[in-house]
Amino acid sequence: VPGFDSFAQTFVFVTPEDLTWERLRDALDRVVGRHGALRARVVGSGEARQLEVGAVGANAADRLDRDERIGGQLNRWSTEKWQQHLREIATDLAGTLDPAAGVVWRARWITDSVSTTGRLVIVIHHLVVDGVSWRILADDLAVASSSDVRTPDVGLSIAGTGLVAWAQALTSEAA
Repeated sequence: VPGFDSFAQTFVFVTPEDLTWERLRDALDRVVGRHGALRARVVGSGEARQLEVGAVGANAADRLDRDERIGGQLNRWSTEKWQQHLREIATDLAGTLDPAAGVVWRARWITDSVSTTGRLVIVIHHLVVDGVSWRILADDLAVASSSDVRTPDVGLSIAGTGLVAWAQALTSEAA
């Protein structure tokens, strides 16, 4: 039975045919750099547990895996075989989440030699993502993967109220 550490949401993105491994890693680095919640970890214990946001500079390569298929091994993206594989990937990635160690997201890029597009499966702990957040992350990931990495903030969403500020405001209001 999955526990707190694997309490996560999964999203599957269709990746463009010209996306490279390096560009994807760079894009994820930019997105993680922009969104502090993706660098969060749980500190403390019991009633004193809280989220702490880590410094910018974490390497996305540590949280990104690659699954290369050859010759249509998944037999196209819309089949039951692909759906089963996707469930296995999501379960596997969720099982590696460890909020206390700062591992609140994992991703796997699946490519197939007979398809022009790939699939990026991202699993993020529910502590740091919700339905609205996915839309923002999806937009930023699309921009980051299609733009120049030398201009890290160009085109990414304007930072709004961060997770930590929101949590502190809620705590203050409740007091």
